Amino acid sequence: ALSGLDRELAKVAKRIKNFRSWTSSIGAICESSQWLAKRMRNAVGETDLPILELGAGYGSVTRLLPEATVSVERDKARFEHLKKEFP
Repeated sequence: ALSGLDRELAKVAKRIKNFRSWTSSIGAICESSQWLAKRMRNAVGETDLPILELGAGYGSVTRLLPEATVSVERDKARFEHLKKEFP
């Protein structure tokens, strides 16, 4: 079984291998870190306003946002992952 770091490195290696195709559709080289996700959550604070997350990726930020957040992801593999992770 791969460690968390090994899994992340494998994802990055796969993206680099397919560089030409993903540069036209993905805005980031790697997923947002837990540190960034926490900073973004703290910036949102407690709010009753709706939140729209564009480009949810694999959900590193999604999991820290309020449940009422609407997350959008156009990449099919990431979308399928999000559906399983956040039913």
